[in-house]
Amino acid sequence: MPLRTELKNATAWRSSPHACAPNPAWLSYVVTSRARSEIRHSLKTMHLDESAKLGERLLGQALTSLGLKPQDVPEMCWERLLKETGAKSRQELFADIGLGRRLNMVIAVNLRA
Repeated sequence: MPLRTELKNATAWRSSPHACAPNPAWLSYVVTSRARSEIRHSLKTMHLDESAKLGERLLGQALTSLGLKPQDVPEMCWERLLKETGAKSRQELFADIGLGRRLNMVIAVNLRA
């Protein structure tokens, strides 16, 4: 369909099994604020997921360079680190590393201690 065609259901792309991820360019075409909000939410979630995966990989590399395996870090060390950093979850911490807000080596050293 041409881009100028008005859709009946602005969020139909979410339920379609053949749907692709939303494109930031779509924000200039949508008419309703709800459609804009849905697209922004999906883009933000997608961005955070990718950042968290990158951060987890970077932290794993830093731990390995210190002679630790990521899966061998005790749960109490994770809990202490989350409390110290103010992060709500490991995913949030990983996303911060992936986005460059925190340094992977600093976090790795804190996990080791």
